Amino acid sequence: MRNQSQSVDEELETLDRTVGMSPLVAGGNRTLSIIVLGASGDLAKKKTFPALWGLYREGLLPPEARIVGYARSKLSAAEFEKHVTQYIKVGDNAALQEKLRAFTALCSYVACTTYESEESMAALADYLTAHVEGSAPSLPLPPSHTPPPFPSPCRGWR
Repeated sequence: MRNQSQSVDEELETLDRTVGMSPLVAGGNRTLSIIVLGASGDLAKKKTFPALWGLYREGLLPPEARIVGYARSKLSAAEFEKHVTQYIKVGDNAALQEKLRAFTALCSYVACTTYESEESMAALADYLTAHVEGSAPSLPLPPSHTPPPFPSPCRGWR
């Protein structure tokens, strides 16, 4: 907990040193990359992307933030943008329309063949390294050594 004389930046630097985290610092060189697994799905379209838009609209995401959708569907950039914005309503407000264009510029998409394959994870890591400034992704274990992130709900629930 921060004392009265400690600035937010000092508190974040202390946290960074003691916990090994890299929190955001306004105007700093740290970036935020949000990876949305299952980005082509219904939940992402109806809940995740509108929630991220709300954070961006209210100025709660840093300008350096990048949102990368990751899913098995083969979507073009235009199809993904339509998917992201389908449940976001801005009406005729020109300022919000411009802000939404800026938000969608932060979003990109990577298609994979399966969530469990090392090749798909390597493709995501390669994309992040090439397209997201300051990104150096690493996975401590290969996917073959970890359980699939989305196990079948039918398995073992009978």
